[in-house]
Amino acid sequence: GQVCHTAGRAMFLGGARKLELEFGPDGIMKVLDEQRKSLFSVPSLAEFYADSDSLFRIRTFGPLASYCHGRLRLMQTRFELYCMLCGEKEADQVAKVGHRDFYNVRKVDTHVHHSAAMNAKHLLRFMKKKLKQFPHDVIDPSRPGKEGTLGAVFESLGITWEGLSLDRLQVWADKSCKHRFDRFNNKYSPMGQNELRNIFLKTDNAIGGRYLAELTQELIDDLEESKYQHVEWRLSIYGRKRNEWENLSRWVLGRGKGLGGGKAAALPEPSLDDSGPEVVRPLQEHEVMLENIFRPMFEATLDPAAHPDVAEFLANISGFDTVDDESASSGRQFSSRRRLPGEWEIEENPSYRYYAYYIKANIHVLNALRALKGLNQFDFR
Repeated sequence: GQVCHTAGRAMFLGGARKLELEFGPDGIMKVLDEQRKSLFSVPSLAEFYADSDSLFRIRTFGPLASYCHGRLRLMQTRFELYCMLCGEKEADQVAKVGHRDFYNVRKVDTHVHHSAAMNAKHLLRFMKKKLKQFPHDVIDPSRPGKEGTLGAVFESLGITWEGLSLDRLQVWADKSCKHRFDRFNNKYSPMGQNELRNIFLKTDNAIGGRYLAELTQELIDDLEESKYQHVEWRLSIYGRKRNEWENLSRWVLGRGKGLGGGKAAALPEPSLDDSGPEVVRPLQEHEVMLENIFRPMFEATLDPAAHPDVAEFLANISGFDTVDDESASSGRQFSSRRRLPGEWEIEENPSYRYYAYYIKANIHVLNALRALKGLNQFDFR
């Protein structure tokens, strides 16, 4: 259908029904009919906080905690008793099942961050190959002359391809990362260099994410060869720019220098840690972030012909999650619920619970709209 843009809303004309999208300061997308009535409703922020507080009181109720602890011990003891009585019998039964063991049973990993999907050895081998065979690849056209080449970047870091090693790469999650979310985040940067992370592990960079696409294709080839392994990769949407969805969709579907073939089983995630939306935001940036994340999905749902790449990509997405260090104290001296996203005029981040409400509320409306159109819906994990 034809699409008409007005201030703050988009109007879609299709079939016998006219629908409008409107995103206001309350941070939730509205789908309006001809009478400008909202087709779908969501519980309010106050209801969400009240329910969340009720669950917290239940979880921290002393007698309930004691009962749950005893219940878990009882179940563990029952399982150990079963293993003692029936362990050998069950092992014999399993052994009699032909052509089935751990290695040829289909396995699905649903929690793999795409930028960390390869092991350290694979990444090292890929980086060495590129640096050795293609040092003249221009990875930053903004730099003058040869300064923008891959070889020049490594030369400025004082590294040659012979000098690369697993110990120097420092990308494996070892015991030093336990309870240290900051160290865990640093493992995404080879040798602690954000520039190398941008070159090799980003989809939206000066080379159109070509290196990451090549790495991903190698991973896909390995998965196809193994036959019994399947994966759901997580890709990041930050909400910094309106065109993020378009760029990511084109990369995954191979429109340009990206992956191609639409083979990647991708699971995007709005990233809510400090590497996502900036900690210091200008006026109303929280509202803008939410609109940047959700408006492209709503527009592609209502008018897929106008946004074919995003619409096709959405058909291959299973759900969303959020990324944050939930154990860290925010240090805020106020409640986030006092401000709507359009009224967020301060430097501090909202609470994780506040983020979760607006992500879930918008996904709820989006799922209702997609169900109305007979399209796939999304989980919020």
